[in-house]
Amino acid sequence: MIANISLPPSTGDAVHFLELARYFSKHKVNVLTVIPKPLKEFKNNLGVKYYFYHRFNVRLLGGFLSLLAMALTVLRICAARRVDAIYLRQPTFFFIINFIARLFKVPVFFEVNGLYSYEEKARGGAAFKIWFYRFLDNLAIRKAKGVISVSSGLYDYAVSIRECGENILASSNAVSLELFNKTFDKVEIRKKYKLGDNLFLIFIGNLTPWYDFTTLLEAMSIIQGYRSDIKLLIVGGGILEKEIKNSIRRMGLNNVIMLGAVPHSEIPELLSIAEIGLLPLKKIPHNLFVDIPVKVLEYFAAGKPVISYNIGGVSKLVIDDYTGFLVSNNTPHDLAEKILYLLNHPEKAEILGLNARRICSEKYSWDTVSKQIIDFISLIIQK
Repeated sequence: MIANISLPPSTGDAVHFLELARYFSKHKVNVLTVIPKPLKEFKNNLGVKYYFYHRFNVRLLGGFLSLLAMALTVLRICAARRVDAIYLRQPTFFFIINFIARLFKVPVFFEVNGLYSYEEKARGGAAFKIWFYRFLDNLAIRKAKGVISVSSGLYDYAVSIRECGENILASSNAVSLELFNKTFDKVEIRKKYKLGDNLFLIFIGNLTPWYDFTTLLEAMSIIQGYRSDIKLLIVGGGILEKEIKNSIRRMGLNNVIMLGAVPHSEIPELLSIAEIGLLPLKKIPHNLFVDIPVKVLEYFAAGKPVISYNIGGVSKLVIDDYTGFLVSNNTPHDLAEKILYLLNHPEKAEILGLNARRICSEKYSWDTVSKQIIDFISLIIQK
């Protein structure tokens, strides 16, 4: 398994990769992971073997040197031992990894967890860069021995690129339920993060352009005029962090707290003190491929109802008036209205949260999803 992630994990991408590796191992698969060397000490308790390569953080040649270091690591592994399959997530790695795999006659399986080209477009990237990422996305999908897609939108995209549905698995993201099904000392957690006795909404994730923080902050401005005991926790870092902080100051919001990026191990305890999880997706092409975001599964695993904009396939997970509420118009007033309704009706919020946790445990455990992927890969290898 190969991925460009940071350790210890603090993003959904990294958590997804490591949990999948851990559950592959639980199902008796001998897993070797190739990832960048951790920036600080990382305790390996996943039951998998790590091979680290050096990530060069220098301008211009940094990306190329990192790619070369990763490729040499994979080359050494393939030369030293038998490898039955390579599981890859980044399309930027595909060309060189596929070349090495062909030398050793090893099939490459590519997981489509998102499309780099659409992400770059959402960031406002240059036209050539968007074209180049689309070329890499499509190359990996077309040439991989098998494709694992984590949403129905990505599955349809993969089918359109390969021009058939053969060797494409419609999978999903998942969550480790045991991390969230714990008893937490909420008083101590509030002390730890210097939080008062308020009701908390929570957003967890990277602060990127595919989330509509403008509407979210405007909704918090409306809520501030009705109730002073409601606060929003924004947990995560990213390219919009400075912009969001400036907006909070400009709007005079005293009901929004930015905690920054935290280790993933702290996410369950933060969710334990929240009342509602938020997913403010923008109406942009990137989000049309969204079905089952990791953050929503983590909200669900913690027993929290979710309020989301009705975009892409997210309604398959956030079922209106069953596991949360969908905001169809994406206006600050509509969002504030849904939030205030749930906070004013805690018994309703509890029922939605219980429904969410039940759906999560029945359909979206890593145990179930990892076994599905293993069976898919095994079947193709045996053909």
